[in-house]
Amino acid sequence: MTPATSPFSWEICVDHARDRLIDDDLWSGFEQECKIESQSRQGDSYQFASSCPDARLAGTFKGDLAKAYTLSADTTVQVNGKSEVQRTELAAVFQGACPAGLAPGAKKMRGGMVMKSLYTDR
Repeated sequence: MTPATSPFSWEICVDHARDRLIDDDLWSGFEQECKIESQSRQGDSYQFASSCPDARLAGTFKGDLAKAYTLSADTTVQVNGKSEVQRTELAAVFQGACPAGLAPGAKKMRGGMVMKSLYTDR
């Protein structure tokens, strides 16, 4: 994955049955903290808008976890009475089977550091 708005990129082994894309990559705790206010699907595209503690999160997913996908999201918060928007854009492409030593859900950062699997409690 290479976020367009961040200097960090990483490899991740995605386990389709356990992956929670929004919860894992946009808002940790999304499923418990946020409420989806609207959502729509058309073909391989999915859009949503949600309210979260002290923020609003809206995003678009397009593609397929098995091949390639893009995810873009805007997080809007109030700072000193003014709306500030943080845009997150991810582009992911299937690169083949997980490399040895990288468990499903684990992230390998550009510098080589491996973060444990996101799926350990699922």
